[in-house]
Amino acid sequence: WWDQQPQGRVLNRFIADVGTVDGCIAVMIGIVSGAILYFVGHTFFLSLTNPICLFLVPPIALAFERVAARYYRQSIREFQRLLLVSTSPLDQSASELVCGQV
Repeated sequence: WWDQQPQGRVLNRFIADVGTVDGCIAVMIGIVSGAILYFVGHTFFLSLTNPICLFLVPPIALAFERVAARYYRQSIREFQRLLLVSTSPLDQSASELVCGQV
């Protein structure tokens, strides 16, 4: 494939992919920074009204992160692996059909 395609076409394809990644990264940075500011702002105003929350929020957040690290990440990784394994024959059939090997 690399030998048959002109270099400009390959370069344009990579440029389009890099543009897509750059756009996604900018959106994700906006979402993450918004979530952090949301959390910090709510924690600040909550601590103004109820100062005891300053002692309760960090342990609860740590406990939640540990639960997410233990159960959610493992299960989502396993789910993604099973999804890729189950769609692999379909992908292989589609690529063989396109290449004319069937």
